[in-house]
Amino acid sequence: MLVTVLLLLSAGVALLVLGVLMMRRGLWPRRRGDEPRCGTCDYNLTGITSNRCPECGSATAPENVVYGQRHRRPMPALAGAGMIAAAACALVLLLFPQVRRLIWSPTMVGSKPSMSSAELAELDRRFRQGGLSAPDRLRLVGRLLDPNHSLTADAPSCVKGYHLNGMLTSQEQQALFQEIARVGIEARPKIALGEPVFFRLCYVGPGLGPGRGEPEFWVRLEDLELSLGGVQLDMRGVDPRVDWATTRRSMVTLCAAAPSPPTAEPARTHRLTLAGKVKVFLGKRGQEQTSKLCYEGRASAWDRVRILPADVSGSIRPIRTPSQLQLRASLRRTEEITYRTDQARCWEIRPGRYVEVSSGELPVGVAFQVYVRFDDKEYPSGVCTASKFARLQGVLCGPLDYSGPLPKSVDVILRASKTAALQTTNVSDYWDGEIVIDNVAKTWSGVASRQERAL
Repeated sequence: MLVTVLLLLSAGVALLVLGVLMMRRGLWPRRRGDEPRCGTCDYNLTGITSNRCPECGSATAPENVVYGQRHRRPMPALAGAGMIAAAACALVLLLFPQVRRLIWSPTMVGSKPSMSSAELAELDRRFRQGGLSAPDRLRLVGRLLDPNHSLTADAPSCVKGYHLNGMLTSQEQQALFQEIARVGIEARPKIALGEPVFFRLCYVGPGLGPGRGEPEFWVRLEDLELSLGGVQLDMRGVDPRVDWATTRRSMVTLCAAAPSPPTAEPARTHRLTLAGKVKVFLGKRGQEQTSKLCYEGRASAWDRVRILPADVSGSIRPIRTPSQLQLRASLRRTEEITYRTDQARCWEIRPGRYVEVSSGELPVGVAFQVYVRFDDKEYPSGVCTASKFARLQGVLCGPLDYSGPLPKSVDVILRASKTAALQTTNVSDYWDGEIVIDNVAKTWSGVASRQERAL
């Protein structure tokens, strides 16, 4: 940014100097000729014998006499004046941001690739005070909600505030709800014929930020239908209803698998298409009775899946090298909803007890089923998956399928699982081994329960 400002400042100064030189050349050129002239009024003194100028009365002493005539040229003078004006305007706008914000046109919001917080605040002020035309208002709302071109992190929250304050027209509200209701689907890029079709449903609308006490928008997707290459998939084992909070973008909520159709043609890429009914509510997530229905429509999304022949090794392969992997584990407990970001996706972590896994850069992809062992019994605690060259940085696996009191230390088992590998979209080769981490201590944060304090 500093380099850009310095370059623009240098260009403005250079243009200003060039304009001054052009004006001087056009209005005050060098004298040409040898006739004497009055230095005061430029009167031709040829043949004058008096010691006074007959035009202005000035003395015709040698120091007051010039020789030659100036031939002024208007075109260089006009060009120089234009350069000076352009350079002056550019320097004022560059050096004084307040002036730039005052004269900045709101119609630039449709094409400007970025916008500073000050410029967004100026547009927000004009929107609230009615200083924008109807097309500019609609263009601003669409730009603020665009997830791919968000001007600042608080841009979608501005539109949410407009709606809560009753400042949006019906057309602007429709644009808001259509952006909020955007969903997406991700699937494994390759599966063998007969393997289940694993997919993730994601909320890809604009993240409207935390509530700060005001009502929240939340999205419900129901009546799900999934087809692969035009063939309907069996969705009986999939939750038919998904609820999303709109506080963050790229929220992954539903991870499920459906059996691949036996009629799918192998060695081809098919389109996995999702369709369903989407609703936008204002209120507390999941409480439809007490929330206000703002929008109802149809949602659709798709991804590409390549079907491999059934006689190949499948879409994933177990790998037995290296012989060992270095991972660390600990037990964590969350007492409120938190969020975890993983490869541009955001996961909601519910309250509960989890196994936290960390590692350096992985030389191979991993897909573990995680268990907690004590008293000669194993209790599942979710899965841990990562692609090759990834780093596990405090990945929470769980929640732990055990609600009773835990001993002071337990054993954590990371066991390779093809099922866990199939339930990912980015693991094709996974390490086929088992890691046992002994004597993992509890590292609860917050206040422990009464049973846990007694241990």
